[in-house]
Amino acid sequence: MSVHHASGSDGIASNTNCIEGWHHGLQALFQCHHPTAWTFMSGIQRDVQHQKDLFFQGTAEASHPSEKRYRVLNDRVTRAVVAYGRAEVLVYLRSIAYL
Repeated sequence: MSVHHASGSDGIASNTNCIEGWHHGLQALFQCHHPTAWTFMSGIQRDVQHQKDLFFQGTAEASHPSEKRYRVLNDRVTRAVVAYGRAEVLVYLRSIAYL
């Protein structure tokens, strides 16, 4: 059993998804591909403040429920990963591809 399969069946996000999400957030923050030095510095400062806010919310155990569509999708992925080995390989791959 691979590490990705184990993390998928346990509902743990992979590292690349977290980093890709952060990178997407930075792109949305700057709203351009090549920001000036001043735009870059002010954007980084805003991002640092945002990360601090998220950290303090986490330490205060303030959690916000995820959107329903993401909970449903996560449940479907978890069920598909747990079902690995019970069905034919092509059926499994097709179900994962549709998710």
